[in-house]
Amino acid sequence: MKLNIINTTDRLLTCFEHPIANIINYYNRDYTMMFETCWNFSENILLNYEGVHSSCELGWLIENVELNTGISFKVKEALDFNLICKEIVFELEQGRPVIAYVNTYWCPWLLAYQKNHTPHYILIVGIDIDRQEFYCIDMMSTSMEVLPFINFNKGMKEYFTFDILDKPRISKQEIYNNLMKAIDRIDGTYQYNMFANMAIFTDKIRRGFDIKSEIKGYDPYKFAPIFTWLKGIGTARKKFTYVLNFIDKNNEIKLFSEFTESFHLVYNKWTHIILMLFKAVYSSNPQKLYGTLANKLDDIRIQEEKISYKLKEKISTLI
Repeated sequence: MKLNIINTTDRLLTCFEHPIANIINYYNRDYTMMFETCWNFSENILLNYEGVHSSCELGWLIENVELNTGISFKVKEALDFNLICKEIVFELEQGRPVIAYVNTYWCPWLLAYQKNHTPHYILIVGIDIDRQEFYCIDMMSTSMEVLPFINFNKGMKEYFTFDILDKPRISKQEIYNNLMKAIDRIDGTYQYNMFANMAIFTDKIRRGFDIKSEIKGYDPYKFAPIFTWLKGIGTARKKFTYVLNFIDKNNEIKLFSEFTESFHLVYNKWTHIILMLFKAVYSSNPQKLYGTLANKLDDIRIQEEKISYKLKEKISTLI
């Protein structure tokens, strides 16, 4: 039993977003507004990741998907393999794939996966009980992959099922209100303060950072959480421009074009941060590089704060 789901080729998606985007596409809905909550910054959750409940940002994303697409996800802890297997069979029989968190070490289709223990999400689109294997779609593969039951049982952490609700009809006013809420969530209006978190990370870079420790045990080193995390931070800025462009396109008026340009500039700066860290891996004396890196992070934080302030000013004129 296999569902005919086409794997998206959007390379900006994280492993968490990828299966969600595939499901949204499968039901002929648009996943662009999923990125409304992706502009954020907190500690590197990949270091001690325990599932969606350990990240408020991922919780926001799931809420936002339901709000904008009408697809309601249910996150469930993976406890009993036999019960989970029965539930997956049931969901597939109803034509619904299942998202599963499986440690990369137990995903046999990519050698780099098998060298590292990294949190990872896949989309289960089929099952063969006799052969005791699942058929999966993965962000790092263009073909359908096979995940043996025994591997899933050893690497599973949580899984998602979902319900299909009516496609929401969101007014222009609601769109602006939701956008303002997304920014309020990150700028210190509530308890979460993205810019304070960025300052803490910058201070760590300046005072007590060691890239060798960050990449120890990862092969290749680019799979280390520090790089996966920062890549996600950077691409989130680019994905946020998709949200602003989507709103402008639907409203047939360019309200946010100046902000999309600003976010593209910030995205380029985050890319440069990652390249500098790559350089630090091979540096015999990276301390000077860390100082330069910290200064650039300060510049990014200041620039993003200005964008946040101006964007809220703009939205306030629309609501």
